Amino acid sequence: MRVQSAGNLLFGALVTGVLLPVATQAKTCLMLYQMADNNLEYYIRQDYAELTSSPVLGSSDLRTWVYYDALNQGGQALPNTVDSNGNAISGTFTGSRYVTYDPSYQKMRVDVELSGEQNSDTQASVQNFLDHALSDCLSNGYDSLMAVFSSHGGGFAGYGGDENARRKLLQTNSNIAAAIRASLDSAGGPSKVEVIGFDACLMQAVGAADDYMDVAQYILASEAVEPGHGWAYSYLTSAASALELAEQVVATFLSATQGGSHQAPKTLAILDTSKFATFINSFESFSTDLLSLLQGGDVSLHSFVSRSRAASVAYEGIVDAVGSRNPSGLDIGSWLANFKALCNPGAPLQADLDTAYAAYNDMFHARGVGPGTSAGTGMHITWPNQGEYVANTALWNQVLFQNRNYVTEITPEFRNFLGWFLPSGSPSGGDGTTVCGAGSAEVNPGNQNGNQNGNQNGNQNGNQNGGGNPVDPNALIIDDSGVEDASGMFNLQATIAPAVSQMLVEYGIDLSTPLKPVLEEKGYQPNDNEYLYLLGGDVSGSYVGNTFEASWDQKFYFLNISGSDAFEALYVFDQGDGSKKIPAMYFPEANREDVSNLQFLDYLFFDFNFWIEQGARFSFLQFSVNETENRINDNLALFISNDAGVFTEQPRSAGGYLIPIVYIDAFIQERQLNTLPGGFNQTVIPWTESLGYNILETPALNIFDVIPSTDAVVINMYAFDHGDPNKEPDWRVNF
Repeated sequence: MRVQSAGNLLFGALVTGVLLPVATQAKTCLMLYQMADNNLEYYIRQDYAELTSSPVLGSSDLRTWVYYDALNQGGQALPNTVDSNGNAISGTFTGSRYVTYDPSYQKMRVDVELSGEQNSDTQASVQNFLDHALSDCLSNGYDSLMAVFSSHGGGFAGYGGDENARRKLLQTNSNIAAAIRASLDSAGGPSKVEVIGFDACLMQAVGAADDYMDVAQYILASEAVEPGHGWAYSYLTSAASALELAEQVVATFLSATQGGSHQAPKTLAILDTSKFATFINSFESFSTDLLSLLQGGDVSLHSFVSRSRAASVAYEGIVDAVGSRNPSGLDIGSWLANFKALCNPGAPLQADLDTAYAAYNDMFHARGVGPGTSAGTGMHITWPNQGEYVANTALWNQVLFQNRNYVTEITPEFRNFLGWFLPSGSPSGGDGTTVCGAGSAEVNPGNQNGNQNGNQNGNQNGNQNGGGNPVDPNALIIDDSGVEDASGMFNLQATIAPAVSQMLVEYGIDLSTPLKPVLEEKGYQPNDNEYLYLLGGDVSGSYVGNTFEASWDQKFYFLNISGSDAFEALYVFDQGDGSKKIPAMYFPEANREDVSNLQFLDYLFFDFNFWIEQGARFSFLQFSVNETENRINDNLALFISNDAGVFTEQPRSAGGYLIPIVYIDAFIQERQLNTLPGGFNQTVIPWTESLGYNILETPALNIFDVIPSTDAVVINMYAFDHGDPNKEPDWRVNF
């Protein structure tokens, strides 16, 4: 389904120092399509309870209609709701209903009980509901229209995910837009709804907006995964117009805590579709000139395109593996700002870039991110990392260029750019001239602390030079250094070759010595060549020309379960701006006995495909750090994926088990290993309301107290050439 403070909330008019105009009084029709026939039912029912007890519900300015498709396994009766005769409803509720607010009862009233199982992922289901709601709203003078869709979201892939009878594919954006168009035309109302909203993941995307721009004046959505709690409905107070209600949604979602703390990620934006085409036109012109220069052999430009892509904020898309190191939902504003700062191009690219960047910022009526969320700027576009594309070329070709439901038809020039750039290989040749460095020096670099994650797996027998010029003349890292400053930060810097598309810094622990007694304890004979580097996480960094810089606070993270001595070392992704993520595997309650019987070798040689077939899912734990106060926020949340690749927060009430996935560089019992599910202690963690979970941080020097036989704390720096899939990363170790 669907993680900043109010100070980070940017309303378009306020950015220019102009106050927002007073909203024209209108009567708002809220049409909420809650598709809860899936694993989000727990959260969507909460949303229904929040909305139906909120101050806004009884406003004379608001007429409310809700379509609710419940989980077919059965659930409690809808709260604050009476039947068509005004009688209280009891018992389980498994069907689908049209419900409206009735001021005579001051409750929601069931208006239509639909017979039989409904597939809510059809155009007909959406259109039938909208026909019913629009007819009532327009006939009663409620013509400021707001249609909100609440469930799973997949950006370009659509919305929904009705799981009854094994239905798990999303409904396409084009089908939903067609349903809205047909209902508007049939009702004889306005040509567009004022606001279309998605209380769902990933829907503020170019690949979705292109379908809705002709049926909505504004699009209210998140470009990232949403916390399970969704919008803060209980804080809504008034609805002078659909747009005014949307503004409240943005402000309350970003500023209000739900459940006692801010969960991450939280992003939300209101897109003005009347300005969307202007941005697309300028972005297409920029893409055309960018491709032409790249095809002309501008080596520096090629490098800076890759590096700015690697440095920018990006969010997991529906095609990405959960917890992907290189998510494909690239924040557009972040990349444009980073590319401008890194390349600083001359004409004609500079003018194209400035025009596109200005048009991008201008099309948002409101936008913001919450505390502990990477500093996104409102909207993402699908752009996989070069290495991810090379590893899954057929899949990405389907998504980007071949599947008519997924391909973003509105950006053919950008598709042409991706079609050339992704398989283009390493930059080479050219005459040494470049457009980069010829522009104005006055640039706004924006956030450069995006996801720097690459492939973590090095080779223990690789180049281990600690600095100076490497022996290999083809090395990607030309020279490097690492030093601790007075504040305790360990600062790294490297000069990198033109072929470098991405840098990665990882820290870890050399546990080669304590590995041997563990093997003996388990009944195995240690070999002299065995080693184990337990990695603790990565560190985001930034690029300046051909220099890469990163700083590590020399802290490791552990998961502690309150009331017990259980703790486990973690691998933590640094997503920038205090956002942190822990990869894991989730097992449903049905796998309790299987998980409890896992043995030592099961962890070492974990068969991910086998466990996925048994119902396990890749997952990640999300939390954040308040970097100003240097403390860990109490907002740990678990996200898992379903068969359709859709991300969902898993409530603790749903139960199940998880094991953290720790990345390693190891050679154990004649096998090269890169992951250790369960960590060094092989921990299986119940996911339940009855336990408390705490993320603890430990200074690097304390590691020797926690694990006395530790050989060393290490920090590694890797350089990747994603244009050459057969080239091993160049790396430095033990600064």
